[in-house]
Amino acid sequence: MKLKISQKQSTIIEIPRGFGYEFIEDFLDIPKDINKFYIEPTVHTNQKIESINSDDIKDLQAKIISKNSKHSFFFIKDSEKMNEIAQNKMLKTLEEPNNNITFVLFTENRASFIDTIISRSQVLKLSPISKEDSLKIIKSYNLDNDTTQKILFIAEGLPGKIVKLATNKKYYKEQIEIIELAKKWVQGSKYDKIIIVSGLKNDRQKTQKLLEAVIKILSISIWKNPNENTKKILAKTLNAYKQISKSGNIKINLLSIII
Repeated sequence: MKLKISQKQSTIIEIPRGFGYEFIEDFLDIPKDINKFYIEPTVHTNQKIESINSDDIKDLQAKIISKNSKHSFFFIKDSEKMNEIAQNKMLKTLEEPNNNITFVLFTENRASFIDTIISRSQVLKLSPISKEDSLKIIKSYNLDNDTTQKILFIAEGLPGKIVKLATNKKYYKEQIEIIELAKKWVQGSKYDKIIIVSGLKNDRQKTQKLLEAVIKILSISIWKNPNENTKKILAKTLNAYKQISKSGNIKINLLSIII
């Protein structure tokens, strides 16, 4: 079912990480006869990370001013990277309604917006695709059944991730290694877990990926066979993941799951 874009001038669409921007428009109910403009973060002068700054919004405003009889959609990718100054400048644009303009802000984290932008926007959430739709994408790559099932499990209905797993051998191998490590964590002894903790060292990104896989395995286990002990382990794992994501000490939080 496609997401219906309302008549509001601004729509925020929260998307799952890994969905893939190249697939999003297929799931939106938008008019066909429109102008489309795309804005995305870039690395600006003297900056080390991508962002959408006030100059980007100024360029956007210039496009709006230019006369055009067609309705125009402005798709803003990774809009959570819009800094606060840019958001306030964007807000001024939203405070001057234009029936011929629609802004669609794609984000993985709608909480990154100031409240006044959220209040002036329609807020939608894009869900992962079904197993059937996932299989349609995977089958186009003529993969064997074992690889297909592994991609289904890892990708979790995210078309962008499915394509990356099917086409990037290095990425596929890395993901399989994480899953195997997660299985060892779930099924192994305390000693096995301590060895894994030691091997992770201070690699926060790898630790987060490991815990995401562990959480997924535990959740499936609980769904198939509800067990109080597994639920307790899942709660401890979720808490550790939360703390590590907030820059908490990796070893201490991982060991908190074991103890």
